[in-house]
Amino acid sequence: KEKSSYQATFFYILREDLQVSVSAQQDPGNPNSFYYFTSNAASGYNYGAEYERSQMFLDDKIKLTSSIGYLETWIDQYDFYIDDSTSTNRGNRAQSQSPEFSYSMVAEIHPSKSLTIAIDYSFKDKYFLSDSHNHRSEAYHLLNLSAEYKINSASISLWGKNVTDTRYAVRG
Repeated sequence: KEKSSYQATFFYILREDLQVSVSAQQDPGNPNSFYYFTSNAASGYNYGAEYERSQMFLDDKIKLTSSIGYLETWIDQYDFYIDDSTSTNRGNRAQSQSPEFSYSMVAEIHPSKSLTIAIDYSFKDKYFLSDSHNHRSEAYHLLNLSAEYKINSASISLWGKNVTDTRYAVRG
C-alpha cells in the first residue's frame, strides 16, 4: 500500500473572446435595479501551478494532505456599456475570483475503523470580486472541522464550517 502521493500541475491558457460576467445598477436610488449578463472581453491569459502531497502516518491512522497554488490572470481592456449610450472601460487587470496564492492543509485522523476526524485549514489571497468593478476581497483563512462515525452501511456526521467565524466577502 502506498504511503505517499504527489501531484503537480502546470498550466498556461491564452484566451480569445473570453467571457466575463458583468452587472450594472440601473437606478442609483434602487439597490434592486441591477441587471446581470455575460459579455465577451477581447483576450486574456491564465497561468499557474498547483502542487499536492498526501502522506499516511502511524499505520494508516493519520493522513496529511497539503496543497499550494499560484495563479496569474489577465483580462485585456474592453468596453462595458452601462446603458444604451454610456460605456466605460473594464479589464486591463487580473480576472475576478482569481486569488494569486492559495493553500490548504488537511489532517484526517482514524482512531478506529468506524471513526474519522478531519481538520481542514485553508487560505485564499485577495482577489477582485467582479469584472464589473474594482472592489477586492481581503485575504482570509478558514478552519473547518468534522467527525464521522460509521455503523454498518450508515454514518453519522458532525461538522463545523468556518469555526473561527472569519468574515470574508464572496461577491461584491
